[in-house]
Amino acid sequence: MLKDLIKSELLSNKLYEITPEVAENISKDIIETLTWCLLHNEKEICLNFKKIVDEFINAYPSLRIFKYLNVEPTLQSVNTIDKEVLSAMLQAVKRFFEALVKGAIMHDSSVPVIVRKEITLGGRVIPKGAFILLRSSEAFILEAISYVSVLVP
Repeated sequence: MLKDLIKSELLSNKLYEITPEVAENISKDIIETLTWCLLHNEKEICLNFKKIVDEFINAYPSLRIFKYLNVEPTLQSVNTIDKEVLSAMLQAVKRFFEALVKGAIMHDSSVPVIVRKEITLGGRVIPKGAFILLRSSEAFILEAISYVSVLVP
C-alpha cells in the first residue's frame, strides 16, 4: 500500500486521496514489514526500511502542500484526511504574503497580533485580548488555528 501511495502521488498531478482506510492500510503494511524483519532477525533490512519510511514521512507533507497549491480549487471534491490541514496551510501562506505586500511584517520578521485565546509562548502566559508582536513563522500558524489575529492594514 505504501508503494502504491508513493507511485500514485509522484505520477499524478492530482492529490492522492488518503482516506482513513488508506492510512490504516499503510500503517498495517509498515507494521507487518517491521514485524517480519524482527521475526527473521533481519536487522539490516529493518533499519533500511525504517530509514526509507522516515525519509518519506519527512518529505511527503511538502509534496502534498506543493500539489495542493496547484489543485486547491478542485480539492473540495477530494476525500482526503489531510484536507483541512492543507487548507489551513494555504490560508497561512496567503495571509503571510498579504502581510508582506502590505508592509505589516517588521524588519525582524515580527508582526502585530491580537490574542484571541490565552496562549503560553516561551513559558509566558499571554492573555486573551493582548496586543503583542510575534515572529511571523508563529503568528500565521496561530492565526490558522484561531489563537491570534494578525493585524494587516
